[in-house]
Amino acid sequence: MFADVLSFFLLLAPALAAHRTMNMASIKLAEDTSYQWTVENWEASYGGAYDFNISAPYSGGQFPVPAFVAHCAGSAATTQYALCNITDIRNTTRRRQIVSKLMPATNASSASLAVSYKFDDLTQSNAWWNYTSYATQLYAANATDVFAMKPSEVYGVA
Repeated sequence: MFADVLSFFLLLAPALAAHRTMNMASIKLAEDTSYQWTVENWEASYGGAYDFNISAPYSGGQFPVPAFVAHCAGSAATTQYALCNITDIRNTTRRRQIVSKLMPATNASSASLAVSYKFDDLTQSNAWWNYTSYATQLYAANATDVFAMKPSEVYGVA
């Protein structure tokens, strides 16, 4: 029996060591948070393409979030996120990535948008965060619409 237990732990040792080196943390943002992203020049058509600019300021605090400015564009609702083009030159020493997608339409007048922002932790090496925000917005063809998105999903890996 001792040999069976020892064999079991020897098989688990590499997995436990790997688990110890990478931890995932999930936090829930307070409902009254003022941190938000701004979407400008929103264009989207039902069953068609979408195009917009998105930005956010630096957010300090316990888990600082770097500022960003990006242009996002993609085709009709898909399961795949499209990579957005980061257009600002701030924070170039850290890796950042912004992706977006239209979710499947629930009606012919509103688009369901998802945007995700992944970035290196500003205070700890080998750690990163992912913020995701969702919004439902009327389809628009004039590129003048502006609206705010607040991240509702946040997780990090260290």
